[in-house]
Order: sequence, then structure tokens, then C-alpha cells
Amino acid sequence: SLLHVQYTAPLTCSAPTVVSVHDVSFLEYPEYFTSFRATQLRLTVRRTVKRASCILTPSEFSKRRILDAYQLPDEKVVVLPNGVSPVFHPVAREAAQRGLAHPMPFILTVGDLQPRKNHLGLIAAFEELLKAHPQLPHHLVIVGKETWYAPTVRATAKKSQAADRIHFTGFVNDQELRRLYGACDVFVYPSFYEGFGLPIIEAMACGRAVACSNTSAMPEVADSA
Repeated sequence: SLLHVQYTAPLTCSAPTVVSVHDVSFLEYPEYFTSFRATQLRLTVRRTVKRASCILTPSEFSKRRILDAYQLPDEKVVVLPNGVSPVFHPVAREAAQRGLAHPMPFILTVGDLQPRKNHLGLIAAFEELLKAHPQLPHHLVIVGKETWYAPTVRATAKKSQAADRIHFTGFVNDQELRRLYGACDVFVYPSFYEGFGLPIIEAMACGRAVACSNTSAMPEVADSA
């Protein structure tokens, strides 16, 4: 038998273990986590990767960071890039836009409401965009589940000069997310740190233009596109 886990293996498991570690942001940017969660991951992931038979990670960037953090032999970490669900594919623009609850046109971002996703920077950039180009009719739609940091993001949006153009959907299922990708004018992903950045390739699979950060694994994932 073989056990596959995400980040942390059970203490008492005697079976050989393969662990998926998407990134080590909890080591490099613990401020993006609650102190309890950062401490928990720091302790349990180290124990898991040292015992694991193999470590899977989705990018060369994450592999390098894992090797550096835990001083592991190169062959123990295998890069297995994430794939896009077949749910995400181009749809007719008019069909995608039909029945959406917010005004058109819009800029879209997708990610849990946590510090690492840089929603505050995106809100500030959206304000600057509208100041520089007041004729633009665009709204900003933020998709992502609530976290401990969500009140800060929502308060920033509420105080923004563009508050009436910023909309939160909360978590949405893949079918609704496909509609949002298909209906937006551009997809923006300004994250500070990603071990992969799955929404980048989801948006591309839906035929949308993508503007993303040029840091961590994102240049590798977006590549020349």
C-alpha cells in the first residue's frame, strides 16, 4: 500500500508516503498565515517531507524552494504540473454574460481573500486605472471564499473611491467560474507568491487575456503567453 497526502502525513502511518507540497510560502512568508497555521505547517511538513518516499510539486520554482528549505536530494522532489479541468473551455461571450448579477464590462480576479493574493494592491490599481481613464465603464469582480483576512479586503473595497464598482461573489462552483472567465474583459492575478497559480491557466483555457505577477512560479506558468 502507498499513502498520498497533501503537506502533512498522519503521525502513526507505517505505509510508504508520497506527499504533495504545492509551495513553502508558510516558511518564506509566514505573515500571510495565522500564527497557528504557520507554526503547524512548519512543524508537520518538515516531518512529512523527511519521511516521504517522494515529494510532488507543481513547478520548478517550488521544487527549488523545497530543496533549499529542507536540504533534500534533487531526485526526491518530482515536478508534476497542475492541469486544467475540462470544465474550463471557451464559451460564447453573450451566453457567458447572460444573467450575471453584476454590471458589464468587468475585470476579474480569482483567489481566496487572503493577504498573499494582493487584493489590496489590485483595488488600489483599479482606483488608479479609473482616475487615469475616467471614461472606462469597467467594474472589478473578486471571486474567492472568505478567510480570516476577508474583513480587511472588504473594508478596503468599501472605503475605495471606486467602491460602487467593486463586487464580491464569494466562492463559486466551477460552472459559474467558467461563466465569469468567459464574460470578463481581462483576468488579473496580482498575487505576491504562488507555487503554481491555477487560475492563470483556467482563464487561458477559457480564452481570456491574463495579466499576472512576474514573481515566484507565475512566469513559469504563464510563460510567453
